[in-house]
This record gives sequence, C-alpha cells and structure tokens, in this order.
Amino acid sequence: MGETTPQIDFDIDYSTNLSLHNWVQQLNLWCVPSFKLGLLGSMYFAGWAFTVIWVPLLADKVGRKWWFTGSVIIVFFTMVGFILSPSLLISIILMFVAGAMNSGRVMVGFVYGQEFLVPYWQVIFGTAFHFIDNSTCLITSFYFDFINNHYSYICFVGVFFALVCSVVMVVFIPESPLWQLKMGKIYSAQVTLHKIMRINGIQDATDDIDKLEQEVKEVNMGLRDAPNVEMGNNGNIRESAVSTGRRSILTANEDE
Repeated sequence: MGETTPQIDFDIDYSTNLSLHNWVQQLNLWCVPSFKLGLLGSMYFAGWAFTVIWVPLLADKVGRKWWFTGSVIIVFFTMVGFILSPSLLISIILMFVAGAMNSGRVMVGFVYGQEFLVPYWQVIFGTAFHFIDNSTCLITSFYFDFINNHYSYICFVGVFFALVCSVVMVVFIPESPLWQLKMGKIYSAQVTLHKIMRINGIQDATDDIDKLEQEVKEVNMGLRDAPNVEMGNNGNIRESAVSTGRRSILTANEDE
C-alpha cells in the first residue's frame, strides 16, 4: 500500500479569542514570502521617514492648518482602504501613505495645537496628545482580548474619529494665530484671534468680526492697504492683534 499524504487543515477556530479575523484571511497571507510581510509593516516607517524633514519645514512656510487637516483627511481614506483592500500590494502602498501622513498629523499637529495655548496648558496638552496617540496599541490589545476578534470594527472607530476631526478642522478651527504673527500676517492674525475670543465667549470681540474678515479679503485682493504695523525696539511685531490675543488668553485663564 502506498503512503497517504497527510492533509493539513487550515480551518481556524474562531470561537477562541486567540484567533483573529484580520489581514491573514483578507489578503490571503498564508504562504506569502516573508519579505512581503516585512514590507507591510516597514512601509509605515519608510513613509514617515520620507516626509519627516520636508513636511514640517513646509508647514512653517505655508501654515499649519491645511497640512494637518489634509493629513487627517488622507488618513481617513487610507483607513477605509485598509478595510476594503483585496490585495497585499495595495495594502503596502496604503501603509506607506499612512506613514507619510504622520509627519503632518503628529508632528505638525502637535505644534499647531501648542500654538493655541498658554504655557501651562501646553504641558498638559503635550502629555495628553502623545498619551492618546501612543495608547492605540494598548487599546487594540484590550479590544481583541475582551471585546471582539474582528479587526475591522475597531478600524471603523478610527475612520469615524478621522472623519469628525476632518469636518471640525475644515469648518471651525482657524489657522494658528502665532504662525500668522510670525509670518507678518498681522491682519489675518487679528481676525483669527477675534474668532477665538468669540468661541471663548468674549462678546465685545464679536461685533467687528465680519468687518475684519471683509477688510482682510480686500487687503489680500489689493483693494486697500494693510493696517499700520508698529515695530518694537527688539524687532518684534506689535499691533492690536497682539494685545487682542493677550486679552483673550488672560480672560480664558480668569474664567478657569
């Protein structure tokens, strides 16, 4: 009698929390060469390394808001792509893109958020920002161990937050007033600071907001001259926007 070839059973027992519904099934990774599996993980860091130098530099020149917002919007689409991807190659490309967006999402976003805050809150914000960003692995581990073994469900949470963040950034959050002041955009900074004061409930700052916004548009179109800017002895720009911002910060601190 000839020898019989043993049959290998690839069926997975999903009744145990040690088995996960993940990319192994979705991308058919059973017999994929090890270097391709390595690419899937390493492309995230390759993408980050690709943008880590030039994205923050460009954000210093063209502004924080749209680099950060654009990065979050692209991350939203990459997360949707991960859920729908039928191909290992597509997932590798998406992983590179997700990593590349980290420079705008994390690095530019951190500076962008800091520039809205007084020093006391900068420390708290920095700690919370990095704790939340780096707690993803811990949350994911608890999710798989105690909640569910389908990876896509927790991805939907990330998709939801990325979508909400994108909408809020586009509709409500202004450019960094500190960046505008550093770039000499004094009039635009004044409008931004008035918007922040309005959000903080400082009513006397809201009356002229529409007028200020219209004046900024006229200045940008060359229809009128920009307001006079007073240069201090140390070369720092001083104008009503600076005093407005200081008053907004002080009022916010007093309310707390």
